[in-house]
Amino acid sequence: MKQTPPLSSPPLKSGARDRILEAARTLFYRRGVNNVGIDEVIRESGVAKATLYHHFSGKDDLILEFMRQGDTYWLDWLKNRTQEKAADPRGQLLALFDTLAEWFALPGFRGCLLTNVSVALAEPEHAAHELLREHKTKVQHHLRGLAAQAGAAHPEQLSRQLMLLLEGATAQARTYADPGVAEEAKNMARLLLQLSVAEDAQRKSSDGTDSEEAEQ
Repeated sequence: MKQTPPLSSPPLKSGARDRILEAARTLFYRRGVNNVGIDEVIRESGVAKATLYHHFSGKDDLILEFMRQGDTYWLDWLKNRTQEKAADPRGQLLALFDTLAEWFALPGFRGCLLTNVSVALAEPEHAAHELLREHKTKVQHHLRGLAAQAGAAHPEQLSRQLMLLLEGATAQARTYADPGVAEEAKNMARLLLQLSVAEDAQRKSSDGTDSEEAEQ
């Protein structure tokens, strides 16, 4: 079954904790974490204040939990959709940008939830910043794995380059409300992938020639 493109995190169940997270997700993503107070989350979720504080110690705790949830769901969605679109690693690296285009085209798209939260929170030691770093590291690790399987000469380097394209496309799509930037990023990704794979093939060919000459 096709997984729904996320705005920030998955559709939730009807329990009190889930309703609180859903209300926070909707309000924080739409208006920003600094513009929404805990009382508004309580009203939106329809729970008592005591219920919210039973599940979460405060606003920061709530923010961190829906960031963790959004991290897991978004990455799972990205992997699943690219696998639906392409069977091989090279195809999946390019299909990633088709998948991003679906996300960018959503009416309520406002960029990366985790990035938005991290930018809004000025305290350098806030745990949200580490969650953002962990999220981006997971995404790049996934790209590195695909790059290695695709035959890239330098998978780590290619994964960093693709992350730059992903991040840049996401920022541009939000700024200009233009899902088409995903296609431009895909074209650049295709060129980088072709160059890296060609370099690996050339290196292997050269190594083979050197081995044959050494045996003669």
